[in-house]
Amino acid sequence: IVTTNCILEPRRMYRDRIYSINEVGVSGVKHLQNRDFTEVIEKAQSCKGFPKTIEPAGYHTVGFNHRAVLPMAGDVIDAVQKGIISRIFLIGGCDGSQFDRNYFTEL
Repeated sequence: IVTTNCILEPRRMYRDRIYSINEVGVSGVKHLQNRDFTEVIEKAQSCKGFPKTIEPAGYHTVGFNHRAVLPMAGDVIDAVQKGIISRIFLIGGCDGSQFDRNYFTEL
């Protein structure tokens, strides 16, 4: 379900599994009305899914809002100074279809 206009034209093979909601509109993608997710759920249940191949090695937590990070600022600064944290990526916005809007694609 696409909730933001930061979407590029989806490939034809995905169009039947992508939905938009709210103000978002994408040509050829079904738009959900009245927050009725019935069609999305039915589509997900009908899809084959992914085969389980190996256990995941781990995970990375992403997507912290500033309200979650600011109270931890002192701990984060301390961890950086001690070398516990070596990289922090701040990502905001999205790539666009214009040639010069490809930061996240190249990241």
